[in-house]
Amino acid sequence: MFHSPNACAPPCQGDIHAGGRWVYCKKIDVDEEEILRGNAYEEAHHGTSLNCLCRIVARGLSVGWARICDSEAIYLHPVKDAGKCMGYAMYTHLFQDGVYVAIKFRVASMRYGPALKGRKVTIPRARRVKQWLTYPDCHHVLGFWVHILQQHELFQLYPNSMGPVISRRWQPEIEMHPLDTDEAMRDRSRIHAERRREQRRILLASAPPAPLRGIWAED
Repeated sequence: MFHSPNACAPPCQGDIHAGGRWVYCKKIDVDEEEILRGNAYEEAHHGTSLNCLCRIVARGLSVGWARICDSEAIYLHPVKDAGKCMGYAMYTHLFQDGVYVAIKFRVASMRYGPALKGRKVTIPRARRVKQWLTYPDCHHVLGFWVHILQQHELFQLYPNSMGPVISRRWQPEIEMHPLDTDEAMRDRSRIHAERRREQRRILLASAPPAPLRGIWAED
């Protein structure tokens, strides 16, 4: 289903691929040039976690539980803002060796066409950033990047913020299975996100004067 890592990889682009190492896996069964020809589809990026990798590879992106302005959709960043999408990812301390891993998908997102049926394709966010919206029937997964960072690189990449969501360990119990229904997937992701928000609230309430380095998802 995928080429060997980094085969046919798009070039790394500035802050979109800053810090650590990026390994790209391209889908073999997708004609990327044909899909992106014309103006119906454009490339976009979607940051996520290892927990979602198998499901997205098998079934494509699904609509999650989160809503912005009542838009039930899949949220993406266009290439020019793709550096921001890793703020929506979760970095996993996979082998307990000081190395953290997250996933970013390259997606062809439909921008024009009858299949959209009048649904929104853009939504404004803070600081004049616009996120793109797509839907299960209006996108193609082109491949995915694996972002690999050592702990000190992770903190250098996010020096002036709360940092990314970090999982101290691999959590197979919250992995999204390809055979899960969309309802089960949304419930599981919602419960996990609520747990993260509560942990973030506790961290903020007890925060030291110095900036916190990462929002830990699990002890």
